Amino acid sequence: EDTFVSYYTDNLPTHHTARPNRTNARAALTFAPDHHYLLYLSFAQGYRDGGFNYVSQHDNPAYPRNFAPDHLDSYELGDKSEFDDGKVVWNTALYYMRWMNYQVKVDVPAQPYSFNANAGNARIYGLESSVDLHPAAGLTLRVDGDYNDARIDTVEYQSAVFAVSPGDRLPEAPYFNYNALIRYERATSGGWRPYGQFDAAHKGDMWNDLREDVRTLQPAYTLCNLRVGATAPPGNSTVEAYVTNLANRRGVVFDNYTGYSHPDIPSQPRVFGLRLSYRWGKS
Repeated sequence: EDTFVSYYTDNLPTHHTARPNRTNARAALTFAPDHHYLLYLSFAQGYRDGGFNYVSQHDNPAYPRNFAPDHLDSYELGDKSEFDDGKVVWNTALYYMRWMNYQVKVDVPAQPYSFNANAGNARIYGLESSVDLHPAAGLTLRVDGDYNDARIDTVEYQSAVFAVSPGDRLPEAPYFNYNALIRYERATSGGWRPYGQFDAAHKGDMWNDLREDVRTLQPAYTLCNLRVGATAPPGNSTVEAYVTNLANRRGVVFDNYTGYSHPDIPSQPRVFGLRLSYRWGKS
């Protein structure tokens, strides 16, 4: 049995003002020795406004009354290459990000129930790569994946409700993700284009929260899909049969530990379907 009692407290009106501002920069340098290869180096910045928390004069003085803007500096080195007359396309990128005044939402069991705070500084580095292969007419093989290491470097907000240590992984940031696809599509003499496709997506394990005392490690999962269909001439209509989540895996998309109950949000179960589509206008 769950019991919840809500009550009112006397609040005094308060007035706060702030005028945060920041100029973001973006720059890129590219080098293309020929039409089949491109090397690039880029720099970009991002910014989020700060704000005020709904915290009254009766609440714990450790709860911050406001939170500062956070901003991110991103560096990326990558290349885009093509081989064998376009039968092989390979793109790769290395990246490094510095995230200053990283904003987090902190949930507490009593009023005000949640507030925003600046946890500290974080850093992210990783590698992503994708390969497209066309070994035969109508056949496409595609694989892309990434490795991502995202951690908090410094912990500036210290509180009994915020148990975090420098070096902890950021939430919802798995180490490994990958996607794979194989598709075959060929035109027939009558103008129809039948196709078949199998694809898989893998998401690595990840923490659902930054705080050490409440977080849970969501397990890795892989979902596979299968579809077969055909596009009718002149290319405006398609009929397709599909099966999503072919193995009927139960992947945990998100563990919700912010409320009074602790449900997890699962991936959609296996689904069989038939899709008919028609596109008006020129194909």
